[in-house]
Amino acid sequence: MKTFKKYDEFLNEIQIKYNGKNTPDPNKRIFSIVPNTSTFPSEKILKYLNIPFDVHYFEDDDLEEKFESMKDKIGGIILHGGPLEDMEQLTQVPKSIIESKIPTLGICLGLEVVATHLGSKLVKNENSIENAGHKRTTMIECKLSNCDLFNGIGELPGTYSIPFNHKYRIDSRPTGTQVIASTIDTPVAGFYDPKTNSWCVQFGLGETLIGDKILSNFYYKICLNQK
Repeated sequence: MKTFKKYDEFLNEIQIKYNGKNTPDPNKRIFSIVPNTSTFPSEKILKYLNIPFDVHYFEDDDLEEKFESMKDKIGGIILHGGPLEDMEQLTQVPKSIIESKIPTLGICLGLEVVATHLGSKLVKNENSIENAGHKRTTMIECKLSNCDLFNGIGELPGTYSIPFNHKYRIDSRPTGTQVIASTIDTPVAGFYDPKTNSWCVQFGLGETLIGDKILSNFYYKICLNQK
């Protein structure tokens, strides 16, 4: 369990003192899209990191209209994770949002949404633990020596322990993408797609300092620096 001291050390490390380029921009909000199967664990972290965001849901009938009406104030999109209970969830997010080229972070189910949109297929992960309450950890390799999303988490390339338990994984790297993370069981545990400007990771970000760092990097280093 994290302590306030650890949080303070983390905030000092990433130098979010709300000055210069690390100042949140109210005109560059995160358009958060959450499945109804999620408890939205990242919400508390986004608030703590002072990242402005609005919450929407995969199931919203007017999701595309909401997106278009806010487009000039959207600095980034986060497709959040949650258990995949119906394959229709993979196509609920309109392709106009995925293809908007606004910086997008796909987390868990969010990765699966973007990957299937790009032509990959889901396959059963035989090593998953069906009990969702059981927290399985694994070692993930961050593969790039220079990656804005993983900047500051430690030595890169590097290997780190993270929570990782998923019923599915994608069968292959989507065409035109670059693998940014992998595990022994999941060769494509993270990828970057330049066509859609999407950064996607298969692992959850809640309750880990690495996850907090990734969320911070996505907004402060990627979204706010987007031309």
